[in-house]
Amino acid sequence: MTHIAHTKVEDVTMWFKHVDSAALRARLEALDSEEEIALEVQNVVGRWRRMRTGRDGRRVNGLRPVGPMKDVWLGWFETEKGKVVTVRTVTMADDFSGAASALMVEWTSPEDEAAFAGL
Repeated sequence: MTHIAHTKVEDVTMWFKHVDSAALRARLEALDSEEEIALEVQNVVGRWRRMRTGRDGRRVNGLRPVGPMKDVWLGWFETEKGKVVTVRTVTMADDFSGAASALMVEWTSPEDEAAFAGL
């Protein structure tokens, strides 16, 4: 399900408490420590990673941008701090095919691995 929300560019991290949609906040809070999610932020699709659980065992309610999204978010933080941006969940092709392949165990048989290993 796609959740559309807004948040402010306030930090190098996207904090859950700044997301104005309860549904999206719930989706983000359900992520495991260091689990990644694809989000479209201000029409830019990128990957985000939930912050690592603290040493004291408490979960950190924030996301860090990953890969090219890190450059985009940090650029906004430097030049447009305080700007309200749109955020929505998206499904990347890699996420979709990875989830689908787990349902089709016949695609991961040792025979198939041997047959297609050279491709």
